[in-house]
Amino acid sequence: MRSSGSKCVAEAPPSLSGPLPVIPGTSIDFTHLCEGNDPPCDSEIPFIRDIISEALTRVDALDAQIRDSNEIPTRLVEERAEAMESVRKHRGILSPVRRMPPELVCGIFALLLEHDDEILPKPLWHLGHICRSWRLFVLGDTQFWSCITIPTAPLRPGDCAMIETQLLRSANAPLKVHWIANDNGHTMDPRMAGLVVAECSRWTSLRLGVRSSEALDWLRPVNGRLASLQKLEVFHGYNVVVPDVFWIVPNLRKVNLGQWPLDLQEASPKISIPWGQITHYRGTHTGSSQLSIVRAAPSLVQSILGFEDSLFPAHSSITLPHLRSLYISDAHILEYLSTPVLEDLFYTDLPATHTSRLLSFVRSSQCSLVLKTLVLMDCCIDPDLITVLRDLPNLALLFIETSSQEQGQPAFFDAMTISGTSLDNACPNVTSLSYGVTRDFPHDRFFAMVQSRIALPNSRFTRLRVFDVNGYLESDQMSGPTGIDSWIRRLREEGLDAIFLGEDDVDDLAAEASFHVDRLLRS
Repeated sequence: MRSSGSKCVAEAPPSLSGPLPVIPGTSIDFTHLCEGNDPPCDSEIPFIRDIISEALTRVDALDAQIRDSNEIPTRLVEERAEAMESVRKHRGILSPVRRMPPELVCGIFALLLEHDDEILPKPLWHLGHICRSWRLFVLGDTQFWSCITIPTAPLRPGDCAMIETQLLRSANAPLKVHWIANDNGHTMDPRMAGLVVAECSRWTSLRLGVRSSEALDWLRPVNGRLASLQKLEVFHGYNVVVPDVFWIVPNLRKVNLGQWPLDLQEASPKISIPWGQITHYRGTHTGSSQLSIVRAAPSLVQSILGFEDSLFPAHSSITLPHLRSLYISDAHILEYLSTPVLEDLFYTDLPATHTSRLLSFVRSSQCSLVLKTLVLMDCCIDPDLITVLRDLPNLALLFIETSSQEQGQPAFFDAMTISGTSLDNACPNVTSLSYGVTRDFPHDRFFAMVQSRIALPNSRFTRLRVFDVNGYLESDQMSGPTGIDSWIRRLREEGLDAIFLGEDDVDDLAAEASFHVDRLLRS
């Protein structure tokens, strides 16, 4: 269970009845527990179990009477229903969920906060409506009130009171603040701005959705007061000029100025950032601007780079000594980068004319021995790509989505086939392979390559995903003794985690393949 920065301070309330003495022959009424959600005392549990046992015995006796009756008396049916209802209610009293410790309940609730959707989660009021003890847990844990989604103008009755309540109950907890301007570009309501800006020293995460520069004027008073800010996200910011209030932010490390997936038609906003301290960056700019940013950000650990154009002026090499994960949509940037510890590389739209750049990068950046993950979307298989794979002996995860009607597939499969005497085996240590097929998919050669890997002594190859992006495969390729379905079944029988995914399931696989990218800039 994830430990949170704040603790659940409320304790489970005791049963309203308190401990009961053991009095033989005394009938005890637990109606108050049946009608509520309070946990029973330890001394009450044996009595409750006795009630359940007696009710079940009564049900058995009634069932016998009903079976022996020629006509089922209504009275017996009603008595049986009442006995079963008593069993249900008293079993509910003994439900383990009533006796869960506050720390466990709060830990489960906290999982609802662990996501990166466009809208931050609202306060968990609805969970506090379930029972009195859960309400106390929610009221007493500051983390459940620290995600502030600021309403847009015009305000509705109660909006300010809602934010005031959240700020009060969040105590001194770090705040995650989210605001999206409405379509008419209005700035924030002054009353709401005053409430939120007054607590800006507690902001650790700020997410903004804007379409005009004027909508951000309310941010100006926070200048120099963002000592706790660690993460900044600005969306919908094409040609938006962000007020210069993020230059003195000593703890800012993560900057997200773009969407996922990258929208190359929507550039990052104009904003001043202390790039030298940034470790996580995502954004879409011109090629020249992206080069300037990465040159000014030598501390980058993870980055997603989108490009408005492919115009890259002459620059000297840029060394990013700490960069471990890189997502790009244009291979030109690779000509400038040296990333000696790069472990994960994600690339979209790799045409044949760009694979030579990928090859030069792998060889010149000194990352060939440390690269563990390579994801190539919509790529062209050609000799340069095969050479790239031969230069990656320690690659563990390989994801390839090929362009349609690939002619280079047979050569690729031959290179990936493990031969005991060949030194040219590509990616000999791959543990997971995902491959997107095309219309001319030679599946027999592909699966022969797979078998050559699992047949090795102490084989590390454990996972295979074959997917059909655009519905290229015909039914005769799928069925029959030599079809893809048969191959997948045989591989599973041999212990390989092998799955074929049709067109409808590819999105889930793509999201899974990009799990590193999806986690970039997350808290």
